[in-house]
Amino acid sequence: MCMIDIGRIVMIVFFVFVCRTASAQTSEFQSGKDSYLDTHSMLTQVSQMTTTQDDNHQKVVTGEEILSYTKKGISFNYDSSMKVSSEDDPEGITIKIESELSPMVAIQEYRSAINPEDVVSTLIEGLKNALIEKKVVVSDMSVTDASMMILSENRSGKSVDFVIKGLRHKTSFFAVPASNRIIGLIFQYSTDDTELARKQFETIADSLAIQ
Repeated sequence: MCMIDIGRIVMIVFFVFVCRTASAQTSEFQSGKDSYLDTHSMLTQVSQMTTTQDDNHQKVVTGEEILSYTKKGISFNYDSSMKVSSEDDPEGITIKIESELSPMVAIQEYRSAINPEDVVSTLIEGLKNALIEKKVVVSDMSVTDASMMILSENRSGKSVDFVIKGLRHKTSFFAVPASNRIIGLIFQYSTDDTELARKQFETIADSLAIQ
């Protein structure tokens, strides 16, 4: 049986989905009575993401300002308007690539995982649990099949769609085997930013390489 740290997954899923939602509009939480939490406060409480000295950033092309990033055998290109940060823990590295708007990508190692499908299903479970635990009011949730070209193959995954305060969000989860570990990928955005998300996600996914 695949042993995955559900606490670690809940942390990254909550950080990815709920906190990034607040960057588009302040997320509303129900706790006895309505209360509102500032985006920056949430980011600080959920995770301290840092960029360490072994990160390698390099400009690839001028014009559209596409940069490259390499750390611990994971490399990709990304739009220079996005911010990259990373965090290490015993299970592996987590890399977060944030747009100024809603699009965000998380790349996460699972060194103890065996089955990619287990990673995807556990990520979805972690998302649902985080939303319940934080009492985020959501509606119209659905889980559907997803596909994306990752590491030169058309990969299957799952997408979760739902609405928070009238704004529809979409998160796609993928997991691919790579060497002696599994790489989980999370692509999140609000549908108001669909075209921007498509462009930024393709830049990252098309160039992603794992050693």
